[in-house]
Formats: sequence, C-alpha cells, structure tokens
Amino acid sequence: MANPLIIFGAGASHDYSPYGTPPPLTDHLVDPRFLDSDMIRSKKYRHEVASLLSEISPQVVGKKKTFEDVLTSIKKEMGHHSHRKDQIVGLQFYLKEYFEKISGNFQDINHYRTLLSRISD
Repeated sequence: MANPLIIFGAGASHDYSPYGTPPPLTDHLVDPRFLDSDMIRSKKYRHEVASLLSEISPQVVGKKKTFEDVLTSIKKEMGHHSHRKDQIVGLQFYLKEYFEKISGNFQDINHYRTLLSRISD
C-alpha cells in the first residue's frame, strides 16, 4: 500500500485544537487579540511595522479588503520609496518572529494527532 498524501489548505491550523485560542488566519493578524504590542513597540519593529499595520488595519477590520489585497496594493505602488521597502521587510521579520513565538503555544491534545491515528488504523 502506498503512503497516504495529506494536503492541508489555507486555514488548516485554525481548527488545530478544541483547547485554547487557535492561531490567527491572515485577516486576523490585525485583530487586537492577535497583535503582539510588545513586539511592535520594540526598537526592532516600532516604526516600520506600526506604520504599515496602521495603514492595513482599517481596511481589513472594515472588511473593505483582505490583508493580502492591501499588502499587494502597497507593494505594487511602492516603487523606489525606501520607507515602503523598510516597512515590508520589517513586517516579514515581525511575522516570522510572531509565528515562531505562537508556535510554542500549540496544544498537545489536537486534531492532527487524531487524524494521524486514524490514518495509521
């Protein structure tokens, strides 16, 4: 028998566990429940990330556009503006650090273990 292939789509981790808060979906990254204010205020990210998220948030929270759509528009229009490039790079590093931080909080009791157990059966 061949090994099974499991493909997870966008948002697969949102139903990760019935316990605790699930990791954010992309549009939730600007939701106050998921923003990491301490990281944003740090010297590393303060100006670039706070400025960019301040611009993205109203459009996403107001459901006018998705996080990806707003960010794509900003990237298309940034041209040679160095502050925009700094903002995009800052956001990338913030998100990398943010997801590394929340990845340590995943629950041991989760739906993935159930799925793997059923596949083994």
